[in-house]
Amino acid sequence: MTVHIEEMTTEIAAIEGDLPLSSQQMDKLVALVLQRIDEQQRDDQAHNESATIRSEATPSLQAGWS
Repeated sequence: MTVHIEEMTTEIAAIEGDLPLSSQQMDKLVALVLQRIDEQQRDDQAHNESATIRSEATPSLQAGWS
């Protein structure tokens, strides 16, 4: 079975019969994965924002200055 989560794709296989994890364990695992993805996206956004030069942070160029 293929699982798509936004940009991530992974292949998983289910064993016939009972699943090795309970429904509650699966819910916890999915919640943890989604939390980690969200944290990574926030970290990436913070990094991108910190690496961006904003016009407020640069000296203004005035006419006659070189």
